[in-house]
Amino acid sequence: MADNNPFNSFAMRQFAESWEFQVVSSSPRHAKSNGQVERFVQTIEQLMRKAVESNQDVAVALLQYRNAPVAGCEYSPAQLLFNRSLRTRLPTVSTTTTPDLVRRDRQIRQKRQKFYHEQRTRPLSLLQPGDAVRVHNGQSWQAAKVVAAHPSPRSYNIETDNGIQLRRNRRDLIRTREDPPVCNRHIDDDPPTVAPSRVQHDSGPPSCIKTSSGRTVKLPV
Repeated sequence: MADNNPFNSFAMRQFAESWEFQVVSSSPRHAKSNGQVERFVQTIEQLMRKAVESNQDVAVALLQYRNAPVAGCEYSPAQLLFNRSLRTRLPTVSTTTTPDLVRRDRQIRQKRQKFYHEQRTRPLSLLQPGDAVRVHNGQSWQAAKVVAAHPSPRSYNIETDNGIQLRRNRRDLIRTREDPPVCNRHIDDDPPTVAPSRVQHDSGPPSCIKTSSGRTVKLPV
């Protein structure tokens, strides 16, 4: 799980393909879907900042963090990964864990988190291609239609009424009963058309050239 920058780059996709793993990116403008990673980065930044301000070794601070038990769990990150505690400056009794015990404890925690999460939330209805929706765009809700469902969870590809294709989370979309908007093509994609009645062959001021969407074309000087 990652955000789109820089994990959606071509080099990252090549790296994932060579090592045979999949990168699931969060929806744009929806940092909450990547909240677990963002919170972890914030914790590490605070830990490193405190170590520098107190003139302590950053590597030792990270070692102590990896050897401390996780909140709500009796095992540390090192025990969850290596099935043993790391050696630090503090003398401790050497303890080892079994993979089955760690796996069972992790499954119990995940089931408990899933139970409390489902008690407070409800899933939003699924959207189908062609549905008329309103997408949150700054301070307003812009008319759009659903193009297709994105492979990432709860994410959809949509097209706004001005022809721009976006990817948004289901939370930023509201299904409406209005007709799907007629999505105009991009202005840059439309060649300028000149009305025959407005073409002037004699000398005089140039005629007004407009695109099919009604935008005035300003010719270079």
